[in-house]
Amino acid sequence: MGQLSLFLILIISAATYRGCAVEQKLNYQSIDTEIEADPSASYAVGVLDKREVVLKGNRDAKFVGYMRSGAGAAFPIGTVSDNNFADDISVSLVRSIGKKGASAESVITDYKMSSDKVLSLLQATNSNKLLMITLIKWRSDTKPLGAWKVATEMTYDLLLQVFDTGGKLLAENKVEGVEPGLNPSGAGTIKKIQELVNQQYKEKIKTLFGDQAIIKSMKK
Repeated sequence: MGQLSLFLILIISAATYRGCAVEQKLNYQSIDTEIEADPSASYAVGVLDKREVVLKGNRDAKFVGYMRSGAGAAFPIGTVSDNNFADDISVSLVRSIGKKGASAESVITDYKMSSDKVLSLLQATNSNKLLMITLIKWRSDTKPLGAWKVATEMTYDLLLQVFDTGGKLLAENKVEGVEPGLNPSGAGTIKKIQELVNQQYKEKIKTLFGDQAIIKSMKK
């Protein structure tokens, strides 16, 4: 391949990624997850965003990831709902718990809040079980590999804590890691990325809530 042809391919690739990356959004609030909930219990859910990029003001609280151009420029991805990412997660978890026949509600949080403040909001609901999920890291990062291929890297760090009505910690579990090179031969469209994050989110939440101590603590 001549240098001119290679240059044209890189220019087209960068332009294509720029066009598809701007204003792209992902839908997290509609993802159903597997949570072992007790139908006889009532749950309150609070999701607290403590991601560094949000705390430092580098990205807003709607941020969920990046799509990168062929030149490496990072275009942020937000939420379809246009709500904060933590709010989308709350909606997803409350609905998933409700599908088990249990009563569930969420509290509105802000990344500037302390965990103690969120706990007090949870206690005010008078629910049997208080669930606090702290988002320490979460983002998808889709990058071109050349020859029209892309790879999506998932970075995650989630902490789940279960409290009783008095604010006593009953159990906690954490999942964290980086999974590089996901979907290496797939197209870098937002639809493909949505399919991938759906799978990743379901897996991480299932692992987070699947710990035996967590399951036991969530029983009434």
